Amino acid sequence: MTLSDDLERELRAVRADPIDAVGLGDTGYLPYVLRRGEPLTHGAEPAVTARLASAIADRSAPLTERLALLQVLGLRGDPSVDGALIDALADPALRPLAAYLLGRAGFKGYPRRARSTRAALAGLAAQLDDGSEFHDPWHDQSLHTQDLVVAAFVRIAGPERFDLSALDRPRAEMIGYELAELDPASRSSLVAQCKAVDVATYH
Repeated sequence: MTLSDDLERELRAVRADPIDAVGLGDTGYLPYVLRRGEPLTHGAEPAVTARLASAIADRSAPLTERLALLQVLGLRGDPSVDGALIDALADPALRPLAAYLLGRAGFKGYPRRARSTRAALAGLAAQLDDGSEFHDPWHDQSLHTQDLVVAAFVRIAGPERFDLSALDRPRAEMIGYELAELDPASRSSLVAQCKAVDVATYH
């Protein structure tokens, strides 16, 4: 599967220097900005999403390249993007960023997509016990994968449904929108609350 010459050129540009393709935002609630590949985020053609998803799924490619393309994918408004991000949750290396991008949809530059909330929550629910760490190659920091999965789950399910009193107000308001680490007590509480959610009640 190939795209137009212009879009394939954009894809090559991201792959050529994946670290430079994604810049750092100037605030905590905008941790990433795209510097290359922006034309790939336009339009709602499923073929572009499928092309990106295929490249991201290629485990023989460098991880930074796959993560950069995942960033591009998360900026697309095509409804099929959620399915690709849910599929990416199955890959431990992609899971943290895929979770973040699922939760981020519709906020500050990230398009709101038509979605199955139930499918997104089910995908995240399967990963709530992931105790691994994610090394963010752009911020050069490590984060708990579980924190990103939990935050995305809370954001998609609806923060108002959870007891977030253990978090300070800014952290509670921004959960799922920023790259934030939870303290152990808050993490344990929110994991338990997420597991108690009946995902089947969502559409």
